[in-house]
Amino acid sequence: MDSPHIVRMEIVEAIAGVMAGLSVLLTIGRFVIRWQKLGRLYWDDILNGVAAVLVVVYIISAFTTYVPYQFELRLWRLGLRDDEPDDTRAQIYNRFQLASVILFWTIIYIVKASFLALYWHLFEVSVRFRVAWWAVAVFIALSYAVTIGLFIWTNECEGLPARIYNTVLALWCGLNVAGGLLLMAVPICMVMTRMLTLQPAQKLGLCLIFLIGMLDLVFDILRTSWALKYSLSYYSNLSGLWTILEPTIAVIVCTLPHYKSIICSSRQREYTSRTPSFSEVSLKQTTPPPEMDNVSPLSLDSQPQQAPVGC
Repeated sequence: MDSPHIVRMEIVEAIAGVMAGLSVLLTIGRFVIRWQKLGRLYWDDILNGVAAVLVVVYIISAFTTYVPYQFELRLWRLGLRDDEPDDTRAQIYNRFQLASVILFWTIIYIVKASFLALYWHLFEVSVRFRVAWWAVAVFIALSYAVTIGLFIWTNECEGLPARIYNTVLALWCGLNVAGGLLLMAVPICMVMTRMLTLQPAQKLGLCLIFLIGMLDLVFDILRTSWALKYSLSYYSNLSGLWTILEPTIAVIVCTLPHYKSIICSSRQREYTSRTPSFSEVSLKQTTPPPEMDNVSPLSLDSQPQQAPVGC
């Protein structure tokens, strides 16, 4: 526990509980706002809710299975614990690793899907932006398929060289970051082309959400860097902290547009009611902000020198 690279398990558990609770509470608040304003929920709301539920499942499953084992094993390897963790717990860890990684990535990409669902109605103002929506949607869908496919492949293969393992980790990170940046770029393009008019306060709110979204992408890069560098992955448990913060922050960012007037529509249409902005201010077009996000690990707390289960 005296190691500067080890965060106490109690602190990690507290952070996980607070972030998961905040994700759920903000999602419930979003539902209340939408129901009071519209009398119904839309697909972007439903996807946000699914992501919040999966976050709770992810946190509970992680902290009742492999996270405590990983923590104890790392302490033992560093000489900070006398007894080696029970081997039977390693079997539990291996069983839950596949499910936890898939769950982790599913949360990240469901949040992206929630933003895409929200953008769909906003882009009906222009065929050009509908084309942009389809391009981003296809890229994100393919990214999710590649991420899950590569993880399953590496899990079923034996003797994979570390080079391939590290390449997969870097590819996951690149796809996730690229998808997040694309989701943020689309509303920016609408503002720059004057298809979306914002007041100064609304621009500030949009920038704030972009910054939080960028923070989530930073966690993705941090976790990947930790996994690729042996001295960081072996002598530190911070990668586990990154994997907690990424999905929870992603869900939180997904809810934020509905708590602040960020974009409003001046056109009196049913699509106007879909806007995440609920102020009395009326502008020209509506668009919810960007996303957050996202994330990536082969094993969420991996070590580069070890090849995943082989082929």
